[in-house]
Amino acid sequence: MKANLGGNRDGEVVGVRKLDHVNIFTDNLGETIEFYGRYLGLKSVPPPGASDVSAGAWLIDDRGQPIVHVITEVFDPFAVGGEKARGGQPSVNHVAFECANYNEALKRLTEDGVEVRAADADAMKLRFIFVYDPNGILCELNFRQG
Repeated sequence: MKANLGGNRDGEVVGVRKLDHVNIFTDNLGETIEFYGRYLGLKSVPPPGASDVSAGAWLIDDRGQPIVHVITEVFDPFAVGGEKARGGQPSVNHVAFECANYNEALKRLTEDGVEVRAADADAMKLRFIFVYDPNGILCELNFRQG
């Protein structure tokens, strides 16, 4: 059964306030931590209950807010007795991050030989940099203009 959070019996809607975090399953933990640290300035810390980042990490922003959770074991809250509840891989097209310092980001990525696609959306007063992380996840880096 799929959840329908559009409204309850009283007509109240469950509303999203913001995207809380993205969880990435990876076989490339070190590369993933390095990528998000170098290009997005996220700092790696052990997840709650862990003493190190050997099996996963929370990547936090400069305010200490977890933005990306990186894990090496698949998390499936619907699994029963070790069996996966759903088959296949998740289908996320891309993840978008609001960022600062467009010129520095573009410079660092291109100097490191990372393939990027840059675009502007003048009507939205937004500049974009698109890049793949080490896991093949398309990242949209958004830079708001004035």
